Amino acid sequence: MTDGTPLVADDVVYSVNCWMEYSASSDTGRFLTGAEANDDHTVTIGFNTEAPDMLYMLAWSNFGIVTEDEVNALGGPEAADKNPVMGVGRYKFKEWKSGQYITLERNDNYYDTDYKGYFKEIKLIFVADAASREMSVESRDVQVAYDMPLNTAVSFVGNPSDNVIAYSFGQVTHLWYNMGDKAGATKDLKVRQAIDKAIDFDAIANVGTAGFSGPALGYFEEDSPYYNATFTTEERKQDIEGAKELLKEAGYENGLDITIVGMQDMSNMFTVLQENLRQAGINLTINIVDTPQFVQAANGGDYDIICVGDLCDARYPAMMPFFIQSCIDNFNIGGSKYTTPEIEKQVTAFIAETDRSKAKEEAAALEQTWKKDMYFSNMYKEMKAAITAKDIKGYYTIERGFMDLTMLYK
Repeated sequence: MTDGTPLVADDVVYSVNCWMEYSASSDTGRFLTGAEANDDHTVTIGFNTEAPDMLYMLAWSNFGIVTEDEVNALGGPEAADKNPVMGVGRYKFKEWKSGQYITLERNDNYYDTDYKGYFKEIKLIFVADAASREMSVESRDVQVAYDMPLNTAVSFVGNPSDNVIAYSFGQVTHLWYNMGDKAGATKDLKVRQAIDKAIDFDAIANVGTAGFSGPALGYFEEDSPYYNATFTTEERKQDIEGAKELLKEAGYENGLDITIVGMQDMSNMFTVLQENLRQAGINLTINIVDTPQFVQAANGGDYDIICVGDLCDARYPAMMPFFIQSCIDNFNIGGSKYTTPEIEKQVTAFIAETDRSKAKEEAAALEQTWKKDMYFSNMYKEMKAAITAKDIKGYYTIERGFMDLTMLYK
């Protein structure tokens, strides 16, 4: 531990019990049944579901290991949650000013001396405005601006004093078609196919990723072991005449009015989509809302099309929530059509498969089903960006795009 005491199995057991008690409804605790110390260096952890990638989840940052004695010394779990806590990493908490900054100090007791933190201290300063974060790097008040909008970061590409880093984090944005109880024209497969044909996927990806990446050819992003190129680049080419013919067959030869709901950060992409659809005779009304309104609209089915990403960085039990009946009340994208027993069975088998190559094949079969019925259109992989001072090296990300600042060096 960061105070020099040994990490033992009882610390893991205590931490697992904390995850189960205080995070019972989240992915941190709800898939666990308990833990048992076999000896000081061996722990058996029980799960209530089959998902081999749970082992990868245990390395995520929310599964931190702490000691019971330290937590009790701070006044118990709730008090410890608001104070620096002893852990096992390259750095330890030194100071925490809520809403202002956190100071970390190198852990001189770290078990592997070859991987001690490079800097003696690292200070994290909370700056809400992205432009102000970038200006702080320019002025050298800070060395790293994290979680920058791609459109802001791209303007600094080529700046001799900065590094611009763009990276994906396991999520692809999909354009979902409403097929639920409130659905209108998008219940018709030919309408969904027409919309897909009308989209200029290259232009959409260029705007959505600020030019850092191209269209998504599958449900998973390219770095995933379960990635399949379900569409060819030829199939992703815009086909306005093909879209018009499908609309005519569906009875919308004289045009079609549909709506999309989304938040401000996607408005530029929606404008491109609006122009794409206009060429095929589809009038798209764009409704920009705040986060609570977006969630309400998504759950209520108050849209014809909607853009929502699906995070698939591991086969955790709650992945692909739009296809699992037990998750439908949480985020009912597109309506219950997506949660057919056949598809749910396929998703469950995919998550539980122990052989990764077979899991990839099962993912491919799922995607062919989705492609045939055109539940959604794959748009582009979602990306994050950071700007660092030119002399800063070692920018490294862990699960879900979080920065591992313990790897930074000059």
